[in-house]
Amino acid sequence: MPKNRLRRRDFIRGMVGAAARSAKSVYPAHERVSPPPSPGSAPEIQPGVDPWFLRNDPFWVGKLSQPQYEIEFEFNAKQVPMRDGVMLAANVWRPKAQGRFPVIYIHIAYDKSNQLFAVKRAQYFVPRGYAFVAIDCRGRYDSDRVPYFYWHTNWQEGRFEGQDVEDSLKWIGNQKWCSGKIGMTGPSYLGFVCIDRREQNKQY
Repeated sequence: MPKNRLRRRDFIRGMVGAAARSAKSVYPAHERVSPPPSPGSAPEIQPGVDPWFLRNDPFWVGKLSQPQYEIEFEFNAKQVPMRDGVMLAANVWRPKAQGRFPVIYIHIAYDKSNQLFAVKRAQYFVPRGYAFVAIDCRGRYDSDRVPYFYWHTNWQEGRFEGQDVEDSLKWIGNQKWCSGKIGMTGPSYLGFVCIDRREQNKQY
């Protein structure tokens, strides 16, 4: 291996290290939250001052969104076009109702029907008024061509994953059930593809 060739392990280590170094508190020392109280003692809460998640009373529970929609599920919709003609496959969960909804989107290498990353999240968010879209990465499961990031010999170029995510966002944004608000989520590979997308034009 050439000396100047970056290994995958070193690449990941560098990214994780950079993230850890940048994870500094945004609060000045005098505004930081105090350590939790000792067992058996109640924290001193100042109504109107302390944030809702530090309060003992459950008044905030009523502010949480509640399930109100049935789920409409479209399985293996192999219709997400990439700029080079490749088609990616998607699972779409959305409220069974008329209207446009904000979308939670994952670009996943671990199967768009993955119970932990896709199904359980869809089961929680869709009844609460979100559409949930899981798209298989290029070359993974039901999507066309060969895998790229971490599998391709030219993985360092970072081309296809970022471009594919951008093209997928445009496809989602053009759907009649999308409100135009799209958020991405997920750890591990799901997070890395968000980073790959950061150099693309950001319409969403």
